[in-house]
Amino acid sequence: MEKLSDLSIDLPPPAFDTAPPSVEELAAEFGDEALFFRAWLNEPVTIGAVMPTRERLAHAMSEAALRNAGVCAGKRIIELGGGTGPLTRALELRAPNPDAIAVVERNPVFHRLLTRRFPRLQVILGDAESLAA
Repeated sequence: MEKLSDLSIDLPPPAFDTAPPSVEELAAEFGDEALFFRAWLNEPVTIGAVMPTRERLAHAMSEAALRNAGVCAGKRIIELGGGTGPLTRALELRAPNPDAIAVVERNPVFHRLLTRRFPRLQVILGDAESLAA
């Protein structure tokens, strides 16, 4: 009978020795819905919904917002709480001047994701409550 000390087993390195997955890797593997839901589970008071806005609704919202606000070239558009970006994407497609869009996001994971998905937009890590009038 062999003793436990005589056995040699090759084990993979522990998981904590590897870098955590990036936000993009998580979103690619699990989808924006899972990423969003996970954020909501972690911060149910500060995340305003359990799922991101669906594409069709985001397009309708952006169209109505731009029309009703009378947005024209030269005016700024500020989105509060961009999340994973469905409304941001729709605004970018429809706005007369997409470079004038600013997104304020308080969640650092969503902020990083928005910054990478929308490099030409101004994405601010912060809380809308602290915006100056």
